[in-house]
Amino acid sequence: MTEETMAGRNGCTSGLAHTLLLAVCLLLPVSSWAEAYCALRDPVGAISAMYPDADSHRSIVRTIGPNVRDDIAGRLPFTLHFNELGKHTLYVVLRADQPMGFVHARSEPGRWGLVEMVWSLTSDMRIRDFRFQRCRAPSCASLKDPAFVSQLAGRDLGGLLELLEPDGNAFRPGAITIPEGGEELALAIVRSAAKTIAVTQSAWPDSVSLVQAWQVASARFPVVTALEPASQTYPAEAISELDKALAGGQSAVRRETVTAYRVLGPDHVYLGTVIGANWATAGQGGRFFWAFSKGGHVLGVDPLAAWPSNEARSAFERLIDQPIPSTESCAGPAELVATELGLLSRALDIE
Repeated sequence: MTEETMAGRNGCTSGLAHTLLLAVCLLLPVSSWAEAYCALRDPVGAISAMYPDADSHRSIVRTIGPNVRDDIAGRLPFTLHFNELGKHTLYVVLRADQPMGFVHARSEPGRWGLVEMVWSLTSDMRIRDFRFQRCRAPSCASLKDPAFVSQLAGRDLGGLLELLEPDGNAFRPGAITIPEGGEELALAIVRSAAKTIAVTQSAWPDSVSLVQAWQVASARFPVVTALEPASQTYPAEAISELDKALAGGQSAVRRETVTAYRVLGPDHVYLGTVIGANWATAGQGGRFFWAFSKGGHVLGVDPLAAWPSNEARSAFERLIDQPIPSTESCAGPAELVATELGLLSRALDIE
């Protein structure tokens, strides 16, 4: 069950707010009677402090249950404790209807009671900032100092786990500088940071993907007013053409990861598509967002993180401003991916 709400300083909703609502209504059941448990005690105050330029936010409530707990256990050397299950809220922070990032609150048990932390995440799931909502440990003041926080800022899930021993119960020697007496609390903070990213990815994958796609669309199209999730990612006619293009080979695209959106401009005019997909071949890979114009030109290829290599970057960037490679001419891995996702884009042109 979910509850979706929008809060704005100007009291109105538009653009991404409507798109988030549309995506949630299309993909998820909505409960109008459920009372959401929100761990963030003062959302407006916390968001204003962490994002001074924000003018609105979108709150999305999800139930963190055993399925999410099992997923976290498979990705981290530790998992959620009992009190971390239940309903929690992810906040999408906006300025002028453009996403700025996410805010999420999580708690960790400590020697001096429950430690409540508020995390700010970038759209590509990196730590942006954090602050204590409740902390009674003697080391709280030293660990909210920018000198400590800066060691976490910019780290993704892998970067956080690099700070820890394989079992997650101690820091690797020399991995991080901790104020004297703050080791126990610092460990709780880093574990909380890792859980926050993992939980956000596991419990809100559609919201995260939508925000990422919105940022790509805003950069690649002149004026974007909404994104519509594709009703069907791989229609039968596209699969038939793909089989022909691959000539019996295996797709480099991990098709279960594909998310596709129709990009709409003013007056609901269709502009093109944004498609997110993971791919892997020849020891390289990652998640990329592709923008296609109406009719099939590649407008841009944006990696979610870094390019896996300069070679891959050159291969993909050569495709920008070019038509989708035909099924007869595509040769290299970049062209094959462009052909596959381009065929999906064409299917969305007429959806």
